[in-house]
Amino acid sequence: MIRRIAPILAAAALVVAGCASTPSSGGHQAPIRLTVPELVAWEPDGPFDLKLVVFNGTQMQIQIVGVKEEAAQVTLFRPDGSVACKTRNPARKTYDVWWIRKLNAGTGMELRLDVRSECRDLTAGTYRYEVIYVANPAHGAPAHMYQGVFGPETGRVLVAEGATRLKYEELRAALDTKPADAAPAVAATAPATAGDGAPAADAAAPGQPVAPEKPADAAPATAAQQEPAASPAEIRACVDRELAARGLNAYGDPKGTIYNSGTPVDEYGRILYVASRSPAIRHACNIPRF
Repeated sequence: MIRRIAPILAAAALVVAGCASTPSSGGHQAPIRLTVPELVAWEPDGPFDLKLVVFNGTQMQIQIVGVKEEAAQVTLFRPDGSVACKTRNPARKTYDVWWIRKLNAGTGMELRLDVRSECRDLTAGTYRYEVIYVANPAHGAPAHMYQGVFGPETGRVLVAEGATRLKYEELRAALDTKPADAAPAVAATAPATAGDGAPAADAAAPGQPVAPEKPADAAPATAAQQEPAASPAEIRACVDRELAARGLNAYGDPKGTIYNSGTPVDEYGRILYVASRSPAIRHACNIPRF
C-alpha cells in the first residue's frame, strides 16, 4: 500500500478493519489491482472485446462495488501515439448498498466489455490500449470497503482478418513486426501531397513512396523511424529529467510520497512503470514497446 502526502486523482483508498484509510496507486504491484490482457486480437468487423479483472492480491477478504462497464474507460492509441478512439469517461458515483460484493483473498472479479460502438471506425492495424477503472463508493459502506482508481493498465491490439485464429506466439510476432510493415500500406493510400505538407519526419516518410521516383528515400525514412530507440541508459536519463521537471519522484508520484510496503516496482521495471502511468513522459522519451 502507498500513502501519499499530497492527494492525487489517481489515488485509491483501501480501508481494512481496525486500520485508517490509506491511499493506494492500484498499479502493477498494488495489493488490489486491475489486470488486462497483454495481447489482444480483433477481427475488423468486431467484436472488439476486452476482459478486465479486479484482483484482490491481499490475504484478506474485501468488499467492493461489483465491477461495472460504466466504471471503465478504454483508450486506443495508434503507433504514432495519437488517439484512435476512446470510450466515455468512467462513471464516478455512489451506488446503493446492495451493489457491494465480497472479494476473497487471491480472487478477482471479471468484466468483459465490447468497445465496438465507440471504435466503429477502427481500421486494420496495430494499436496500444489503456484502461482506467473506478472502484466507486456505496451508501452505507462497511469499514473495509475498497474504492479508488485503477490504472492506466496497458496492452497491445492487432486488428486484422484472421487475427483471432492466431496462436499467442503468432500474435506476438505480428504485433512486433506489423507497425514497420504497415508504413508502406499507409503511404500507398495517402494523397500525393501528404508527404510534402507533413511537419514531422516520421509523418513525411510514409508519403514519399507514393512518388515512384523516390523509392530510395523510403528506406532511410523507415530507418529514421526506428532510430530514436535510444539506449536503456539514455531512456532512463530522459525519464529522470522529465520526472524532475514535473516535480515528481522516481516513480512518477509527488515528491514526499511514502511507500509503507516498499517501492511500487524494482529499478529494473521502474521505467516501464512510469511510462505506463504518464503518456507525456513516454512520448517525450520515445520509450519503445508501447
